[in-house]
Amino acid sequence: MALIKCRECGKMISDEAGACPQCGKPVEIIREASPAEEKKGPAKLVAGIIVVCIIAGCGWYLYTYFNGNLENGKKDILDTFRNPPKKEAVIPYDTSVAVDEDGYHPFVVEIKKKSAVTVEYSMISGPEVDIFTLTESEYAVWEKSKKPEEDSVTPVSGLSESGKNKGRLSSEVPSGKYFVIVDNTNYGKCAPPTNTVNDQARVQVKITVLEK
Repeated sequence: MALIKCRECGKMISDEAGACPQCGKPVEIIREASPAEEKKGPAKLVAGIIVVCIIAGCGWYLYTYFNGNLENGKKDILDTFRNPPKKEAVIPYDTSVAVDEDGYHPFVVEIKKKSAVTVEYSMISGPEVDIFTLTESEYAVWEKSKKPEEDSVTPVSGLSESGKNKGRLSSEVPSGKYFVIVDNTNYGKCAPPTNTVNDQARVQVKITVLEK
């Protein structure tokens, strides 16, 4: 006599009994099902172990791979999620420029993505100047007319100023080509003195671009 487990109620019963005394299921049916279920048990266990090993292996591979390729001296891949790298500002210009009377100097700035542009300037010598920024299409109008009227071009809002010895201008702009102009002409509010000498303006200009 051997004991077998009833797959219906889980009670151990004799294989010589006619039916399970607990639930009444015939022993013949229980006896036929038991070997199949016994085979399934180890198979499920082995499959579970294999899946766990695969997941663990993939996780370890990714962990070691990314840790070996992290930049900026980071030691743990989790640092990239806890402390995402900050975008660094680009400074295309930080220089002084001399602009003759009735002349202007354009600084060309190309923006690949929406960015915050900052223009810092200070007068070193000479008359006060106008600082204004034009898009590529507006600059084409400026170049064509040479001495445009006040309303012929529209400077970028927030990046234009007149009548100050120094200033800091900032504005977010979409991608495109821009022209930051140091103007020593009669355009705008400032104009060089009317005399017989070249009233040259010398200005320190710093332009910063930070992608959003």
